[in-house]
This record gives sequence, structure tokens and C-alpha cells, in this order.
Amino acid sequence: MPRHHLRTATAALLTSALLAGCSSVPPQLKAPVGLYFTADDADCDDESFAAGDGELIGPHFAIEVSCVRFAASPADLRSGDERPLPAPPGYEYAVIEFASSPPASPTWDDREPVASLAFEESETVFDELPGHGDTVVAVVPSEGSVLLTVADEGRAQAIDLRERTRVDAVDGYYQGVEGSRDTPGYSMRAEGESGGWKGWYELDGDIVVARSLWSPGAGWAAEGRAVLTVSVWWTRLDKDIETYFDLDPKSSMKISSGGQHYSPEEIGEADANVADILFSYTYDVPADAVEFAVNFTPRGKLTITDGNRPLKVTKAPKANKFTVDFGRE
Repeated sequence: MPRHHLRTATAALLTSALLAGCSSVPPQLKAPVGLYFTADDADCDDESFAAGDGELIGPHFAIEVSCVRFAASPADLRSGDERPLPAPPGYEYAVIEFASSPPASPTWDDREPVASLAFEESETVFDELPGHGDTVVAVVPSEGSVLLTVADEGRAQAIDLRERTRVDAVDGYYQGVEGSRDTPGYSMRAEGESGGWKGWYELDGDIVVARSLWSPGAGWAAEGRAVLTVSVWWTRLDKDIETYFDLDPKSSMKISSGGQHYSPEEIGEADANVADILFSYTYDVPADAVEFAVNFTPRGKLTITDGNRPLKVTKAPKANKFTVDFGRE
């Protein structure tokens, strides 16, 4: 497929090199196929997209086409005496206006994806991702699909500008949001006794829940799925703790959504810092599941650390229950 890498023509450059008054444009001079430029006076307000239909969202980007218009002749494109050269036979101008604010906040910002217009057997690659509030004008075929495509981390999503539908979309981005959610965390107290020995242990800690469709290292979630990660900070055992509660992470955490209970694909344990252990639960969940009920009820063994004396739990920790919502506003 031919790929046209044409630099964006600024208003001044377009005026001096590609624009001319109606009386001075030679009839044989036509705008090249693949030409695109930004314009702030091209009009397409009467052909707006329905809310949400123009969104494209990925790991490193979030843009929205607010309206698109196909102009058969330069006279239809913009007001004033200066107008673009006529399009070649079989081609026309597409006016693509982008919303002034992003539809979502990208989770990652360490690279910029590649945007292009694809039609027939050609592709016009933009110098950069269109900015919020930009209006891009491009020469495209007067018939057939015109795809605004953004490629990010090996996956290309597109909007068919004529049909106003998304193509090869990662549906999870339009059903919910990525990122992490702070929670109330947890508070626990356990009491026990054995053979005349008594002890208790109490602790407050953080729980963070995150939803992702792509992440570094792990890559993309399976088609139609998302990855839910629950992180729990727990105090490690040290010599200054008289009684310790040794958490059983598997039996302590329960996750559900819409009445469906999920088991972790993996439970990781790592040193969070000198004082804490980090338990990480990883779940494979449907991409359209965006509200989750979390039930963290600490289960484990209560022990007096001096002599490693186990205690029978007489007062178990209470459940810590809350809901996390990743739905789009």
C-alpha cells in the first residue's frame, strides 16, 4: 500500500504555494492526492457525529472526531477569496474536525501513536496525532471508505468517516475506563488465646484496584477481556511485633461483578518497602464488566512471635466491603 508522508501545510504556506484567487488558478492545476493541511475556517458544523461515535481511544491516546464533511469543490470548503486548488477527478476534500477536549485520559504518555487516513490502496500518514480542537482537511476519493486510523502498540483502530462507525475497535475502551481507583482500604483486628497466652493484632492498610486493557510487559488483554488488578499492602513480620497475623491471601479476597464471582489468575507477593508486603491479585474479567464488589476479609494464623506460639482466634477480623466503578461518565 502506498504511504504518502506529506507535511502539514500551514495557513501561510498554503496561501503562498497552494492557494490562488479564482481567476488565477490554471485549469489543469489540481491538488495532489494525499494532500492534507490544518485549517481553522473550514466548516462542518452541520454534519456532527452523535455523542461517542467519533471516539478513538488507546493506551497512549484519546481523540474524538466531532464532525466530518465531504466538500465536492473548493468553493464549498471555506469562505473568503483564497481557496484550495481543485481536487483531481474522482476526489474531493474531507473536512475532519476534532473535539476540543479528549474523551478520556490516556493511561500512558511515553510515546505517540501513528495516525493516518487510509482509502482504496493508499494511506496518508500524518506528521503527528491531530490535536484537540484541530480541523484537518485532506484530499480523498469521492467514493468508498475513508478510514481515520490510529495505530498504538501494534493494534490499529479506525473510524470509517463515511459510515461513521468504528473499525477494529478495542471495545473495552468504550465500555469503561482504564487506570486505578483509590478505595477505603481495610481495617482489621484479630484476637486469640491458647494455654493461658493471649494476644491481639490490628492493622489498617491500603487497597488499590486497577483496570487495564494494555500494560507494559503484559501487553494486550485477550479479545473482549480486561485485566483487573487488586493490590493490598500488609505489614511484614519483624522483631518488634509481639503478635502477628500471617495473612492467607487466597482465602481473604473475593471479587464479583453482576453476581459473577472471579478467581485470581495469579497472586503475587513482593516486598513493597522495608515495612510492607504487597499482595497483587490479577483477574481476567469481561471488558464490559466495569463495576466490582470487593470483599477483603483477612484470614490467616495469629501467632505470638516469641516462641512462635499459635493462638486460637477468638475474635476474627471483620469484612471490608466496597464497590469500585470503572464506568465512563
